[in-house]
Amino acid sequence: TSLLKKSIPSQGKNNEKIWAFVGPTGVGKTTTIAKIAAKETLEYKKKVGLITMDTYRIGAVDQLKIYANILNIPLEVVSVMEDMPQAMERLQSCDRILIDSAGMNSLAKEQLLNTKARLNEIDKRKNILVVSATTRNSDLKLVMENYEDIGYDAIILTKLDETQCYGSILNINHYTDKPI
Repeated sequence: TSLLKKSIPSQGKNNEKIWAFVGPTGVGKTTTIAKIAAKETLEYKKKVGLITMDTYRIGAVDQLKIYANILNIPLEVVSVMEDMPQAMERLQSCDRILIDSAGMNSLAKEQLLNTKARLNEIDKRKNILVVSATTRNSDLKLVMENYEDIGYDAIILTKLDETQCYGSILNINHYTDKPI
């Protein structure tokens, strides 16, 4: 456990206003954002705004729209890079802004660079790489290496309830010094 304590930050260290979630398809970025939005809104009483850049996956916007309606929080849809500044402007009064990016294959360098360009329109953001605990070790290492093209400040590990093997947590700790 001492190996992990240095990698798992306490709740109080998440002061950045803007969190952008990046990662491969199917790892649970949108669901993770919904859970964080609910906690920030209901438990911490923060004013939360959502932005989705995922206009590729069928139903992605609708899924986040449902969560936003349930929580009664604003949602902005950014389908082209030029829309980002206006979306950020409309959410400027929020305490926390959560950005859902499109999931992509970490080998698709052009898609990674496109996402990076969109996110570079935003100053002072925290990029969070979302990965699944069910991802095998060699693929996990590759994802982490390839997403360095975008850059990430922390890692969220999802789907812990879908595996009995938790070695990926130790492997992440071995591959990077980023907090989990």
